[in-house]
Amino acid sequence: MRYPVEETAAKHERIIKVVLHLFRKRGFENVSVGEVMKAAGLTHGAFYAHSGSKEELQAAAVSDEILRSVRQKLG
Repeated sequence: MRYPVEETAAKHERIIKVVLHLFRKRGFENVSVGEVMKAAGLTHGAFYAHSGSKEELQAAAVSDEILRSVRQKLG
């Protein structure tokens, strides 16, 4: 079942927000994909619609945070 693009983007944003929080709190190695998805209110299986691996998710989260920081500094 395909979801609207806006809904998928909102879910992805939620996953990124949750993963950044958990990684900061406990470190990358101490957080599982299942924990991330549960905290985001999604199923473990939905993870693969948003990321290919935990490492890919980490890279996306770090990249997103860098972009957010740059945007804030630029105003």
